[in-house]
Amino acid sequence: MEKGRNSYLISVSMKTYLVAAVVSMLIQNLNTIIDGVLMGRLLGVEAFSAINLCLPVVGMVATLGLLLYGGATTLASIALGGREERKANQYYSVSLISVVVLGVVFTVLTVAGLGVIARLVCLEESLRGYAKDYMLVCFLGSTLTMLSGALLSFAGIAGRPKVVTIASITNIVVNIACDVIYVSAFHMGIRGAALATLTGSLISALAIVADFKLHGSMLKLVGAGKEFGSALKEILIYGFPVTLQSLAVVAYSYVCTFCSQKFGGVNGAFAGSLLTQVTSLCQGVSGGVEKSYNAIGGLLAGQKDYKGVNLLFKKGIKISVIFSTAFAVLVMIFVPGFAAMMGAKSPEMISYSVRAIRMALLFVVPISLVWIMPSIYAIAGALSILPVISISQPVCVGIGLVACGTLLGNDKMWLGYPISAVMILLILVLLTEGVRKRSPQKRSFYSLLPNEQGNRNVYDISVACDKESLVETLKDSNAFFDAQNIDHRVAMRVRLCVEELMKNIIEFANQGAKKKHFLDLKIVVNDDEILAIIKDDGVQFNPITAEEKGYGLKLIHSLCPKLEYQYSYGQNMVFMTWSGKSKQ
Repeated sequence: MEKGRNSYLISVSMKTYLVAAVVSMLIQNLNTIIDGVLMGRLLGVEAFSAINLCLPVVGMVATLGLLLYGGATTLASIALGGREERKANQYYSVSLISVVVLGVVFTVLTVAGLGVIARLVCLEESLRGYAKDYMLVCFLGSTLTMLSGALLSFAGIAGRPKVVTIASITNIVVNIACDVIYVSAFHMGIRGAALATLTGSLISALAIVADFKLHGSMLKLVGAGKEFGSALKEILIYGFPVTLQSLAVVAYSYVCTFCSQKFGGVNGAFAGSLLTQVTSLCQGVSGGVEKSYNAIGGLLAGQKDYKGVNLLFKKGIKISVIFSTAFAVLVMIFVPGFAAMMGAKSPEMISYSVRAIRMALLFVVPISLVWIMPSIYAIAGALSILPVISISQPVCVGIGLVACGTLLGNDKMWLGYPISAVMILLILVLLTEGVRKRSPQKRSFYSLLPNEQGNRNVYDISVACDKESLVETLKDSNAFFDAQNIDHRVAMRVRLCVEELMKNIIEFANQGAKKKHFLDLKIVVNDDEILAIIKDDGVQFNPITAEEKGYGLKLIHSLCPKLEYQYSYGQNMVFMTWSGKSKQ
């Protein structure tokens, strides 16, 4: 039997959540691409370019909402992991109320300053009218956009990733249908495209609310009372660095669109819009990984399972590198067809776009390793890193694009993308290494997550679900207990409860399973308590509320003073706690 923890259950969690998160992120990003394709076909290249020039500013809507739900979802996830449901509900409620207030304020301010914003966004006067019409509708729907994003995020951490996928698919179907109806049938022009996007957001939000009402949710609206202010303060502390990172992406996009117009004119604006579109698909995968870190990583962090968070982090890195590399190669091959699909008709525009995209697109590989990190640093408590990294993104890309465009010529400006992305990643690596070396706590490279290796008070192992592995694990855990300063009667209770629960899982949870299954066993001996956690991906079974209790479950109930259960991301999680290390 291999000793130690493997990534089997982490992979199960990621498969359960990541597929749904990535699909929902890709679907949300496809909304923009659909608007671009339809506008390019129905209203021309100018409308397509105008929509993409507006994206950095329109993205501010979702980004500001993230300030109030980005940190709240991390805090709520950690609270759920620590079995603190009241605190999780408090973060959820305070967040949604604050999102509504912020949305109303943002709408008033942006509508009042629409003319100024349009002039800043569009250097080309011919595109400005399209931009104003598109942004007006988007700004009027700011509250809806923020609230929809918040509900989708909270549904994800509440263990409802499939519902998030269904809501996201509903969003895009409604958006496509309304695009055709509003633009073609009602002749609403570019305003119809924006209204179609808002209609999709409304329906997806209603889908989440309906699911919460019909099937229940781990999160519920509660009155925060006097604790509203303190909860909001925590939300803002955690939300600010994550929001700043998202704002950095918006600023990054603005710098890119500005430089595209400055060095490439109309052709540059189109190529920049095209790059934004294809990059949004890669951001969908990075966003899905980052959301997995937030939801699953937060839950594990709440359980003080940093080895699990580290395994999750490594899985996410692998997925990001493989996908971004394959994505860049495929887009480089098919970019001529994509440019034509988006409305480019002249050979000159298509040729320019192909050269630009092929020079720029490799930047997605290093930059994806930056985009996935905000939730990991929030979980690790390294919030101070994010502002520096956020600022470095638009600054580095600006320097890279201007330097390449000035020194190498306008057509070579696009080389600034991969050069600046490598610079940003190197800054992040150097910064995290400095923090890691100064930290009094042992931390992992790049992620800065606490490293539990060498902790003699923790027994953490993955066990194959067969009787031979059970016997070997029980012998091995006995050696762990013998090395601890625990009253032998307390140790015996823990051993018996662990043995009976593992027997139950191996005997019943995976009956008829074709593939090899593992369960995770973690025992933590603290000064004032002993905690045993057992997780498996078998049939859902709550040992606390089970109507029929055999001898083993009855024994566990008689020997364990505190027994708790959770089912999340396809896993049974049982927590057994004994107070003190001496005789009870």
